[in-house]
Amino acid sequence: MIRLLILGAVLAAPSASAPTCPDTGGWLALPNKLDLSDIACYWVSDYASSWDAASHACKQMSIANHPVELASIHSMWENAFVFDNVTNKHTAWLGLNKREQDDWHWEDKTREDFQFWLAEFPVDNDMECATFTDQLNSRCGEWVNADCATNLYFVCKTPAA
Repeated sequence: MIRLLILGAVLAAPSASAPTCPDTGGWLALPNKLDLSDIACYWVSDYASSWDAASHACKQMSIANHPVELASIHSMWENAFVFDNVTNKHTAWLGLNKREQDDWHWEDKTREDFQFWLAEFPVDNDMECATFTDQLNSRCGEWVNADCATNLYFVCKTPAA
C-alpha cells in the first residue's frame, strides 16, 4: 500500500511549466498540432489603424525576448483558428506585405509557406498589405490585399514564453 501511494505521488508531481501566453489580457493560444509544447499566442486589436500603425502597436507589446509582430500564418489549421477565434470573422491586418520588396513576405521574416488568397487576389496594384476578408465575402478566412493606409483591426502574434 505504501508503494502505491509513493508511486501515485510521483505520477502527480508537476512537470516543468508549459509555455503560456502573456497575461496582459485578450491573448489566445494555439498549440502546434505536431508539437504541443510549441504554442503561438494571438491578440486582436479592439480598434482600427493603418498597417504601419498596427505593426508598431504589435512591436510595442513585445515581451522579454519574445517579439510581437503582425501575425504570420503557416497552415490552414492556424488560419482557421485565427479567423474564427481571434478575429471573430472580421477583417484584420496580417503581417503579409510587399512594401519593401517585390514579393509577398511576412513581417516576422518567417518563410512564406502558406497562402490563402480569395479568388482573383492578390490584385496587382498599389495595395501592398494583406488582410482577412470579412465573413460576408468569405466563410473560411481567405485573404485580400488592401491599401496599407486603410484603418482595420489587426492581429498580433508571439511565441508563448
